[in-house]
Amino acid sequence: MKQTEIKHLENWVKKFFINRNKDYKTFDINSEIDNSLCYEENKQILREKIKTFIGDIKDVDIMSKEQAKHKFQQQLNQFEEQADKEFNRILNKIETDNTTSILEDIYYIPKQFLK
Repeated sequence: MKQTEIKHLENWVKKFFINRNKDYKTFDINSEIDNSLCYEENKQILREKIKTFIGDIKDVDIMSKEQAKHKFQQQLNQFEEQADKEFNRILNKIETDNTTSILEDIYYIPKQFLK
């Protein structure tokens, strides 16, 4: 599991305890996370273990429309930034690559002949 996923799980668990006015420090989340499992598997196991501490739980992941819209916009911005970086990297590679000019030189005469 990635460090960001672990941090997200920690925050997720804290929300359960805070919403029930319980001290989240009584639950040692770091000892409960299994790095060999994926994020969703860990989340399911934690959900079951939290039930013993605070009783029946409802999922805290439900967010308002504004929060969902904001999160979607952030993800969209990240994808656009990544695409721009990749596009610029490829353009830079094409500009610095000598094979483009060599191919132009090789095929210049056949191109002119066809014209």
